Order: sequence, then structure tokens, then C-alpha cells
Amino acid sequence: MKLSIITINYNNAEGLRKTLASVAAQTYPNIEHIIVDGNSTDGSIDVIREYESTLASSLSPLASRLKWLSEPDKGIYNAMNKGIEIALGKRVVNDDHSSSPLASKEYIQILNSGDILAAPDVTERMMAALATQCAEIKGDSLKIKGKRLYV
Repeated sequence: MKLSIITINYNNAEGLRKTLASVAAQTYPNIEHIIVDGNSTDGSIDVIREYESTLASSLSPLASRLKWLSEPDKGIYNAMNKGIEIALGKRVVNDDHSSSPLASKEYIQILNSGDILAAPDVTERMMAALATQCAEIKGDSLKIKGKRLYV
């Protein structure tokens, strides 16, 4: 089963770096990572290019399934919709990392910039559950402040 992870970002280079490392560490082999950047000016594009280069040099299977674009959007939900359209094959990412509508994927996960996956095998466990138990999974979020954990 295929999983498209959509990460949206705007001027959050350091948070984006954490998110990208989290996705790259996943053990599930059939992930497509789609990054939709809202034309950031804080170095986020450099972080994406570094991620792209690291994936390619490590011969990660994710390298060939990375798609990203950076263009202005109309807000968080517009950016999410662009990512979903890319995942569904309704929009293409051009060589210059802009996008164009087109006139799939089986599952879509939204993992915003700054968010991380709880463990390297979390997508592998999630996809196994989807294969046998259900059609939708909603994860809880964990917030850590100081030494306290909030669920």
C-alpha cells in the first residue's frame, strides 16, 4: 500500500528540518513525501534541497518519491489542498518546483512542518493496521513542556 505524506511549510526552516528527518527515518518502504512550501524566505528551500541531496546520496528509496514545490498560496488549507492534489495525481510538480493542475495514492497523511512521527516504525505499524483493521486512523498528539507530557 502506498502512503503519501504531505508536509506544508512557511518560514519554519528549523521545524521543517525536524519533520524531514522524522520522515526519512521511517522504516515503511512505500512512502511518497510531498512538501508544499509557501514561498518561504527563511532558508526553508535550502533545508529542502539539503534533504533532497541527503536522500539521493544515501540511496534512500524515498529520494525518487520526493516531490516539492515552493510558491505563494492562500493559507494553510490551500497549501494542504495542493499537497492532496499532487498525491492524487491531479497536480504535477514542475522541474522548477512550481505546480500545475492536471486534468494514486491509496492513503494520505498530513504531517505539518515542525511535527515529527513518534518512532521510526510508526508508519509501518499504521499501514499494517490499515491493511487489516480499518480505513482511517487518527493519531493523538503529544506535547512536551519541560518535563510534563500532555496528550
